[in-house]
Amino acid sequence: MPALTEIGPEPLLIGSDDLSTSFTIRLHLRTMKIPTNYLTEQTTFERARSDNMCGERAFGHANDDWERLVAKMEEGDELWYFEPPDEQVFQLWGLALVRSGRVISTVITAVD
Repeated sequence: MPALTEIGPEPLLIGSDDLSTSFTIRLHLRTMKIPTNYLTEQTTFERARSDNMCGERAFGHANDDWERLVAKMEEGDELWYFEPPDEQVFQLWGLALVRSGRVISTVITAVD
């Protein structure tokens, strides 16, 4: 199954490319902002990449999301790990690209 895509206005595709078991669900998500109280630990590009290697690919099944995040990086941007406060019902964990105090892009590593 493909990884969750970056949370934003693009369609989220869930499905299979194998025509014999083909199914696709297209969801057009409204932009979801990761609140700044989710940001837990600032990290570096090198550490984020090395902490999340799966075989030869950074972030494994979420490598496309990682590549999109990297393509958006500009000088002065920060990388932060994020996790939800305990009281949240829908919980997401991952890495956020932060620019001027605003989350620009994310890689979701876990959902509960």
